[in-house]
Amino acid sequence: MKKLIFLVSLFSIGICAVAQTEATEIEQAQVMKMDEQLHNEMLQNDSTQSQPADTVSTTNEDEENYVLVVVEEMPLFPGGSDSMRLFIANNINKAAIQKTKYKGQRVIIEFVVEQNGVLSDVAVLRSSGIKLFDNEALRVVKMMPPWKPGLMSGAPVRTKLFIPIELN
Repeated sequence: MKKLIFLVSLFSIGICAVAQTEATEIEQAQVMKMDEQLHNEMLQNDSTQSQPADTVSTTNEDEENYVLVVVEEMPLFPGGSDSMRLFIANNINKAAIQKTKYKGQRVIIEFVVEQNGVLSDVAVLRSSGIKLFDNEALRVVKMMPPWKPGLMSGAPVRTKLFIPIELN
């Protein structure tokens, strides 16, 4: 009986490994096909441009709308991460949260630190499953003071950040 269970287990593992390998090969083929299509589109765009490269103009508005995730110097809450944790702990409505029996739940909030340090586009990236807690975390992040903005080449840039807030 033990041999039978062992053989069934080995057989199951073998099937999973083969299925995973086939799925990986399919994904790689799809990525290569998309990469080839993108490369062809870029070549077509290059060949259809009639303006010389030195006369192509870019607007500052386009550059200001970019939101970066990784920058040379990341945005910083005034006083650092310890001050941010203290700010969240002091401003979260504990009375409303204590009514829930779910400890250890976590919500992930995403937002953009603008060039002037003000937060925008504050939203729930991953819900805790407790709407009351999600809304409270959103409220607290929206009331944060301006941050020190992220920097690229010494200039402030729009930067997207993610903050996990845990219910405990």
